[in-house]
Amino acid sequence: MTKRLTWLVGYCIILGALFSCFEIKENIVLKNDGSGTYSFLMDLSQIKPLFTMSRDFNRSFNDSTSKLKTNLSAPNPLLQMKVKFDALQQTLEAVDGISNYKTVCDTTSYIIGATYSFKNIESLNKSINVLRSSSENPSNGAATHYTYDSKHFSKINDISKADITGPSSKNDSLTTELFKTARYTLTCTFEKKIKDVSNPLYFISADGKTLFYSGSMLDIMTQKNNIGNEVILQ
Repeated sequence: MTKRLTWLVGYCIILGALFSCFEIKENIVLKNDGSGTYSFLMDLSQIKPLFTMSRDFNRSFNDSTSKLKTNLSAPNPLLQMKVKFDALQQTLEAVDGISNYKTVCDTTSYIIGATYSFKNIESLNKSINVLRSSSENPSNGAATHYTYDSKHFSKINDISKADITGPSSKNDSLTTELFKTARYTLTCTFEKKIKDVSNPLYFISADGKTLFYSGSMLDIMTQKNNIGNEVILQ
């Protein structure tokens, strides 16, 4: 989680989310041949009341100070973020095996992000590295996030505090405030049923085909929770 992802989180700070809850969601649907679909979403629904309050205040202030002023609402933060996600399409679809990129922008539920198809796990890993890429951390371009070989699926423990804030600890207090109520959710759905998992923090759906994790983002960043998991499929 480096420069590209940091500007997304940075928007949360700018838009008043410093003391609010937001959720980062990763969703994977994996077929037996290793292809599938992936989505990266940010649930900012907890920010909506703050934005509405700010917009209403701005409207009231404009009306009361001058009737000659045009009553303009504050720009919708999701539409500002949508521009950033739209700009990623060309870069991500240039990755071999990535296609069908779409920006997700739900202004009712306040969910923003992207979804796309991948040809194999290698393509998925490369695409995630693009999302998390940074010229300050070039080694991230070769990072592995998931592995798959027909009966074995692995989720790598790939999120740390250094990935988000860098090696310096000077912003520890700010980072703690921002992420203390933030959550990370991962959902993986397979065509085959799940036989076993190595990490007890994950839950398996009733039909045995979906793996689910949800936990504190701060606990993951500080390595209190390990999100790595070895999954055996039937």
